Amino acid sequence: ETVTLHDGRVMTNKMLFLAAFRMNSQNDRALANLGVAVRPDELVELHDGRVMDGRALFLEAIRLSNNSSSYNNLATLLQPGEVATLPDGRTLDKMQLFLEAVRLDSANSGAYRNLATLLAPGETVTLSDGRTMDSISLFVEAVHLEPALARAAVGLAVTLRPGATVLLRDGRHIDSVTLLQEALTKDCETYWMRSRVPIDHERGLVEDERAAYVTAVQGNDLCAFAHCLLRRRSCGL
Repeated sequence: ETVTLHDGRVMTNKMLFLAAFRMNSQNDRALANLGVAVRPDELVELHDGRVMDGRALFLEAIRLSNNSSSYNNLATLLQPGEVATLPDGRTLDKMQLFLEAVRLDSANSGAYRNLATLLAPGETVTLSDGRTMDSISLFVEAVHLEPALARAAVGLAVTLRPGATVLLRDGRHIDSVTLLQEALTKDCETYWMRSRVPIDHERGLVEDERAAYVTAVQGNDLCAFAHCLLRRRSCGL
């Protein structure tokens, strides 16, 4: 997708972020947004000659400003067991980066969601404010923080056993079927669009529901995933 500027230049989103950073080399948001826009294996050259991939862009954004979103986005690029060395010298793994994102912004719904996907059933994590949470309570918090979006609701439905209910922050007890039905009425955000690459959600759900959820979110195919999961939960699976 491109946009035509008043001077006639046609620019992509990546070109716009690069231009924004060229105009202000302290613009951490431009770097962070550029990090989101590039492919995992893509390199971009900044106006000062530095060549960076997404990870380097997020690290530079963190150096410029301790922004919660940059920690969250950096964590999504790490593999399990992998660590990132921050500009201040700290070495953090995937979970620690998500925890740092929550510490910096307790309203960062994406960090709660991503943290929830790392926890095994029954496993808990202690946040910087002292709260001890499992994957269900993390998804419940994310649903509270982003009620108009579907990602957290679908993730919570994945975490719940068939027939089980959970108490939401609005006081409702809700099961996975109702969560999915409500999620399918929410707005068609970026993560709700159909993937360009076909994803076999049925097979993924049989093998590992949580991993299949992460794949659907990363592949921008959450709608098809939610329909598949709803069929399974409606049959008691």
